[in-house]
Amino acid sequence: MQDHSTSSIFGLTGHRKLAAALAGGLVLSIGTMATLASWNDSEFAGATFTAGRFDLEGSLDNGTTYGQHNPSAGALTFTAPANNLSPGDIVNAGFPVRLAAGTTNNASLRIGTIGISGSYSGTSVIVWQNTTSNDCDATYTPSTNMGFLDGSTFYAGGWTPTLTKGATSGVAGAAVLVCFKMIAGSTLPQSQATNETWTFTATSQ
Repeated sequence: MQDHSTSSIFGLTGHRKLAAALAGGLVLSIGTMATLASWNDSEFAGATFTAGRFDLEGSLDNGTTYGQHNPSAGALTFTAPANNLSPGDIVNAGFPVRLAAGTTNNASLRIGTIGISGSYSGTSVIVWQNTTSNDCDATYTPSTNMGFLDGSTFYAGGWTPTLTKGATSGVAGAAVLVCFKMIAGSTLPQSQATNETWTFTATSQ
């Protein structure tokens, strides 16, 4: 005769083991999820972007002092007889320009827009860089022609000077001597007055 109480006990015991195993499986599953979640890490990268500084300045006293000049303040001083011209006269003026202290990039220099008022018959102006001396009375060098104004018509030259920044932030760059050569032609009218404003544009390299 079978002992049902024994099988009943074993059956109960088996159910308990199964329940214990399932419970253990649930615990194991939860533990696995926690372990997988811990396999995450983060890394970060950042940067700060700072613009450089760029400043062009010129001198109206042959390089003694430099500063910023607006169109009405940047009056060049030409050699005599700039105020008493006759046909055939040639007068010169210099305009040293450089990159101011603190400028962080080299630059190329070009002549920009030019404003003309008054009369301009029989006049022409050559703008060029003197690379051989500090005197704009020197012989004109066609290869360094930056521009040519014939009456009121401007022709761009092929020369683009390079401006270099200073060796340190507290030092200005080397000056470039821009020369103006004004020529009074044979058709120059008496008592004619001409006003010209030249704009120089430096482009960061």
